[in-house]
Amino acid sequence: MKLHAALACALICATAALESVPADAFQSVARGNVAVVDNFLARDVVAALRGDAEELWDAGLYSAPTRDTKLKRRNERFVLRGSVWRDFGVGRGTARSRVAATMDKVRDACAARLGRADLQRTPPARHEFSYTRFAPGASLARHVDEHHEETKGTEGWRAPTRRSVTWLVYLNERDVAGGRLRAYERRRPIAGDAQVGATADGDLQVGWLRASAADPVERPVFLASRLHDKEGNCALRVGDAVVSRPFHASPTLYVNADFVLQSLFLDASLAKRFQRLEELRTPLNPDPPIQGEYESRDVAPLAGRLVMYDSVAVPHEVLAVRLPRPFVFSFYPVYTPSPRRAPLRRSRATRRGSRWRGGSTRGSRRCTSLLVACGRVTNFLTETSLYNNTLPRRFRRPRVLRDRSAASARKTHTSWQRCLRDGTVQMTPSPRK
Repeated sequence: MKLHAALACALICATAALESVPADAFQSVARGNVAVVDNFLARDVVAALRGDAEELWDAGLYSAPTRDTKLKRRNERFVLRGSVWRDFGVGRGTARSRVAATMDKVRDACAARLGRADLQRTPPARHEFSYTRFAPGASLARHVDEHHEETKGTEGWRAPTRRSVTWLVYLNERDVAGGRLRAYERRRPIAGDAQVGATADGDLQVGWLRASAADPVERPVFLASRLHDKEGNCALRVGDAVVSRPFHASPTLYVNADFVLQSLFLDASLAKRFQRLEELRTPLNPDPPIQGEYESRDVAPLAGRLVMYDSVAVPHEVLAVRLPRPFVFSFYPVYTPSPRRAPLRRSRATRRGSRWRGGSTRGSRRCTSLLVACGRVTNFLTETSLYNNTLPRRFRRPRVLRDRSAASARKTHTSWQRCLRDGTVQMTPSPRK
């Protein structure tokens, strides 16, 4: 017992030496870049966490994600689930509890410096603390850690929170060969007053407006999904200005052709500047090359190094690992404002069988069904090898969700339209100047 008490006291003293996050690191996250803080954890704390990770690995408490489509082969990445990580009675729980308390302070600093007050309102149980271990030869394909709820298919609007800021701390004993984090940052400057990742009212970023001669800065493009308009529930916005006509996210966002989204812009000059935040993936092209004004930045996995970035705005990948490498991994979540609200009061026109406020007309429902049907036909035709081998790349390969079949897509569309018809959904318009 004395030995355990001495070890706990040493860990508490070592954790007190944790360094704070400098102000310029938060500025990097706010600008859509990666923040790197070296020697964030003291060496003895890193050693204690590394020993804890190895002991829990030997105890068989790790598991392989069953639906991790970013891995090239199965059973290459193993994760200690958050429920086990927060059980401080297992393994060296003292070290984990102290680090969790420290990262809660970093979360509070993120809330204050990034203007994301909801970070402090989410309960600790929503934080996805975990140990992650890559097997030799494993790599992680390019991706972003969070997407708009409208792009998640049947999984959309289910969870009360979403990922806001991603952080990780490396625990390897030495600088292992391989396993670098490759992040893709914007090459051109971003507008000074622009937010990246998400707006205060919960609209997530889906693309960029590239810099031009008339506007020499880049501007993030967000997807607003709370519209009253009968033609669709979504629109693209830049700042407070809505820059596109209303449309339905399915199938518009799943067709891998630039002209589909560009045709929705109200201003042709903005349409030419638009670029998706992430290239669409299909079974025929699971790892498309990144396009646009990005430059790569490699971050080496040094012990005790803290890495932070916005979960939405930063595409990244993990290069092949040559030796097993553990690290602490988590996301800071925020609450996701849901479009589902209480039933609306119906107007006099509703009682005559016409449309009601905040709802949908019969014609708009038919238009939506037609769009979904056209999207399915387009997906079927453009998945043929002849189509994809003859047309230019930008006209090829619409996105096919890996975990979503035509039946589930039809069920989601039907249930969503039923909510609109019954009056259980209200779309809140984006603020306009």
